[in-house]
This record gives sequence, C-alpha cells and structure tokens, in this order.
Amino acid sequence: MTSSTSRKGTLLFALGLVSIGSLAGMPAASNQDFEANKTIFIRPIVHQVAKVTVLSEGEVHAASSLLSVVDQEDIKPKDKLLLDKVLKWMPPLCRNSLDHLIVRYPEDSGDNSIERGQATSSTILLRGDLPEHEKIAVLIHECGHIMDLGAYRGRVSAGKSVFPDGDVPTYNDDPSISFYQISWESSLKRRGGATKSDFVSGYAMQNPWEDLAEGVTYYALQEESFRERAEENAAIAQKLAWIETHIFGPEFVTAESKEWDGKIVWDVTKMEHKLEL
Repeated sequence: MTSSTSRKGTLLFALGLVSIGSLAGMPAASNQDFEANKTIFIRPIVHQVAKVTVLSEGEVHAASSLLSVVDQEDIKPKDKLLLDKVLKWMPPLCRNSLDHLIVRYPEDSGDNSIERGQATSSTILLRGDLPEHEKIAVLIHECGHIMDLGAYRGRVSAGKSVFPDGDVPTYNDDPSISFYQISWESSLKRRGGATKSDFVSGYAMQNPWEDLAEGVTYYALQEESFRERAEENAAIAQKLAWIETHIFGPEFVTAESKEWDGKIVWDVTKMEHKLEL
C-alpha cells in the first residue's frame, strides 16, 4: 500500500482499493486476521458532536470562501463542498501545508484501478467515486501524511535518524520521530515485542508513516475507541498523547464515536463513523 520515492518531498503514500501487501513483502491481511481480545474496558466519555455544515450544491458557485486548493475546475461541485468543509474542520497543520488536491474520477479517465488516496508532503490525490463516509476518512488519513511529512520537518544540523526513506534522511529533531519510536526501531523494523494490539489497525503495522496516519484518522473519527484501548495498552496511550499534543490540540472536537467492539480492523478508513456533514 505504500510506494515511496523520497521523504519530506515526493514520498508517495497510497491507499488502495483493497487490502494489499505491505512494504518489504509483509503479507496482506483481512479484518478477521486482526481481531483483538473481546474483553472491553468501558469508560464513560462525554462527547460533543462535531458538525460540518455544507452548502447546497446549487450554492457552490456563490460560495466565495472555498479553499483555493479545492476550488478547482476538475473537482466536481459536490466534492468541492465536502472536501472544503472537511479540510476546514481538520487542524490548520494540514491545509497550511497542502499545496495541491487532485481528485480523480474513474468515469472520466476510464481507469478503474485508481487508488483511493495518495499523498506526498504537499499533495493529496483522492479517488472521487468513493462513498462519502469513506472519502472523508481517506482524506483525513492523507492529511495525516501531509502533517507528518509537510508540516513537521527536521534540520540537517540535528543529524540523520534511523528512519530514512530509502536514501532520503529524516532528521533527529523532526517531531514525528518521537511517534515513530513508540513502536519502531527503524523505518522497516518494529520494536521487539510489539504486537498487533500496539497499533490502531493492521495497516498501521506497515511502517511508521502509516502508523501515524492511521492514528490521526482513528482519533478524529473513533476517539472513544482510541481512549478505551489506551487505558489497557501503553503504546496506544503514548500514540494517543502524541497525536493530541502534536496534531489536534485540546480545542479540537472529534466526531461522535462509540465504545470499542474489541476488534482491531485492518483499515481505519473503512470503518463506519458518525461525523455529521
């Protein structure tokens, strides 16, 4: 699911149409393969409901406040409205580092193999014919990559870390390094003793960058499940704390969510969510 050519520049992360094999030959998996222990720790959480009000399609041409990144001729009016509101709901870290948003429609190109989402440090490519709830989740996932790769950068003077992408280094003062180190020894090697319960999804186990992007999506759309799991798992708790501190902050209102059902899914973007649009 990840195709990488460079980091902090042209690194490309892809969410395919189906679960496919991982980096370095790791096998593909299904949701069934990633079911966790059924014991559920229930802790009451009071949620506000995150609501995003969308203009009617007929009003889109009169909307003068659309983000320039979505106000593109090639993006269909309904998607302009949806993507604009989601990006405005997400932390400024994403939209401030996002230079290009390209929505590709299979019916226009005749190519049904278009992946659901891809990202570099400044560009998101999104498949336009996804169901609305999935399109929202994929956009949030790709925003996770934008914030990781584009908003947070290290300095050469800090020295190279053990998290390069191929020949492209990541530097030691990059804030993302402290997230990667929770479950990873290096770009392709998980920490000894790390288990699937230490990751929010099966796909998060692919590499440090997908670990972070899946965590961002999980927090935004499934916060209650994230918090319940953090009560029982130290790695999940550390990831939750990092994402709250470095991505969302205390003022962000997540989507209404529900108790964890005890299952670890393969792909957070496939999960049903209750973000009201």
